[in-house]
Amino acid sequence: MMLQLALPGMAGGVVGAYLLTHAPLHIIAPTVAIYLLLMGAWILRKAFHKRATPRRRRVGGADCRLRR
Repeated sequence: MMLQLALPGMAGGVVGAYLLTHAPLHIIAPTVAIYLLLMGAWILRKAFHKRATPRRRRVGGADCRLRR
């Protein structure tokens, strides 16, 4: 699964870097600023948002309770 995601991710990174370096600055600068603002707000919301019910902890993808 890692290779299935890694190869398209690398291709997208190369294409994105090429487009960013060849696009006009007056379009890219506000777009990147808005994107970074939204990502920062999302991170802060997730950091300080209280959950109604606590999440169960999982270890290794399995239920952490031992089954007997």
